[in-house]
Amino acid sequence: MCLTAHYIDHNWKLKKKIINFCPIVGHTGEIIGKAIENCLIEWGITTKVLTVTVDNASANDVGVDYLRERLSSWNGTILEGKFLQMRCAAHILSLTVKEGLKEADDSIYRIRNAVRFVRSSPARLLKFNACVKKEQIDSNRHLCLDVETRWNSTYLMLESALIYRKAFLKLEISDGSKFRAELNKNRGTPVNGDWERVSHLLPFLKILYDATLRLSASLYTTTNVYLQEVVGVGLMIKKKCESSDAGVCLMASGMKRKHDKYWENVDKVNLLLYIAVILDPRRKMQYVNWAINQQYDFLKSEKLRGMVMETLTSLYAHYTSCRPISVPSPPQQVEVCADECENMDDWQDVVESQFERDVSGEVTNDRKNDLDKYLEEAR
Repeated sequence: MCLTAHYIDHNWKLKKKIINFCPIVGHTGEIIGKAIENCLIEWGITTKVLTVTVDNASANDVGVDYLRERLSSWNGTILEGKFLQMRCAAHILSLTVKEGLKEADDSIYRIRNAVRFVRSSPARLLKFNACVKKEQIDSNRHLCLDVETRWNSTYLMLESALIYRKAFLKLEISDGSKFRAELNKNRGTPVNGDWERVSHLLPFLKILYDATLRLSASLYTTTNVYLQEVVGVGLMIKKKCESSDAGVCLMASGMKRKHDKYWENVDKVNLLLYIAVILDPRRKMQYVNWAINQQYDFLKSEKLRGMVMETLTSLYAHYTSCRPISVPSPPQQVEVCADECENMDDWQDVVESQFERDVSGEVTNDRKNDLDKYLEEAR
């Protein structure tokens, strides 16, 4: 089990540290929870634990429940650990795509076997490269074999294999006895229908592949961009469900079922995903309201908006109670004349100071006129 800590240091720098990488005796929820507990104790991390991000295995639900109880006894959670469990965004997307890929399973399986045959020995790879030259395929891409549990590697395999489609057909003709005999043991060789099907699916999969890359990033925060990806993927899947291409339609329908499983029930959504977007100055509440309307019907939208606002208020109350706001004494008023302003930064200070006093109602109309005069002279 690998445990990674993400935190912000005193200089407001995002940090990512692997704090544990260890074997565990089993994968039950209690064992997972206790292993995380021991690691946190060892590092002295007993407070300010906001979320624990895990994949969607049921054992992780039990493990996080155990951890929530332990952290609550230490007073180490925020809002009593209500939002402690954060389901891995990239993993949900992976499950969604893999559900849709089941509709093209036979075609993908045959293409995978063809790639595996070519990559199984240097001699076979030499023969395949000879076929590439004969077909005059101008590409430096290498055939890659996917890891079946990583759907994005499946996309890369299909993308590279499609480039060499003619070379595979040439290999079947020139080395038919070995190639065909080997692949006929497992569903046969790729046929034209398989290649056509994959070529129609790849543009759709490319969008999902790019979304996976954005959500899997580690050098910048992703919580505030995930909502945009969820909405975008959801809208695209709905649109593809109406496609005239039967293969794309079936794939999208499978994806929609899996997508709805994780997002249809608003009571199971971690509301911090919405809070992060509200705190993003590029988005704020207006974007959250729009996104919620795109995702849900009227009744669910109203309910979710209320839950988000309640959570936002609770978080504000929590942090203000942790660190009471100290009211500074009013600063001494300093009059700044135009002659004293030597550069634009000085004038920005004047304007900023005036803005703050205008907002607080501490300036008279005469003072406003004086400032206008100073600014006019400066121009």
